[in-house]
Amino acid sequence: MPHASLQEQLRKFSNRLSESMNELSAYSKVFEQYYKNINVEHINVDQVTEELSGIIMSGYYAHYLAQESHALIMIMKEFVPTLENAYKQAKISTEDQNLEKIKQTITVAEPLITEVLKNMEPFKTRDVEHILKTLADRRKS
Repeated sequence: MPHASLQEQLRKFSNRLSESMNELSAYSKVFEQYYKNINVEHINVDQVTEELSGIIMSGYYAHYLAQESHALIMIMKEFVPTLENAYKQAKISTEDQNLEKIKQTITVAEPLITEVLKNMEPFKTRDVEHILKTLADRRKS
C-alpha cells in the first residue's frame, strides 16, 4: 500500500520535528542566559569574549535548527492531505492514523518556529559586526 510508506515518512518527520523543537528549547535557554547578561551596545568587534561567542554559536545553531523545523513543518503540511487522500481512496478511516495529532502539532509548532526564525535572523551568519549591530538596533526599539 502506498499510504503505508507515506505514513511512515510522516511519522519520521513528526518525530524529527519533536526532537528539533526540544533541542531549540534547550538552546533558547542557553541563549537567553548569555543574552540577558551582556551589553551588546558597548562591545566592539575586537572584544569577542567567551560570553559573546556563546551567544553567537547558540544563536547560529538555533537559527539553522529553526530552519530545519520550518522545512519539516512545510513538508508535513503537504504530506497530511496527500495521506488523507490516499486513505480516502483506500477507504481507510483516518481517525486511527494520528493525522489529527500531527495537524495539531503543526498548528502549535508553526507560529513558534516562525517567531524563533524572526528572533534568530541576526544569527544566520556568524559575522560579529552584523550581529552586534542588529542586536543593538533591536534593543533600541
